[in-house]
Amino acid sequence: MTQGWCNNIAWNVGLVSAYQYQMAIERYEWNKFCSYKSIVPLIQLTWNMARHVRVTDPKLFAFMK
Repeated sequence: MTQGWCNNIAWNVGLVSAYQYQMAIERYEWNKFCSYKSIVPLIQLTWNMARHVRVTDPKLFAFMK
């Protein structure tokens, strides 16, 4: 008898740029509009970025704010 396991991980990797963040927000809002639960918790991601990432791009700062 063989027993095994499977590990499924979704790697959501993107650049830390204003454009990438804008696209993520638009997709998040579209998914919300379509009643589809997003796998990326954008609000928590934004708070974690605010805590741990030094933001030097004014556009990215404005989108996060």
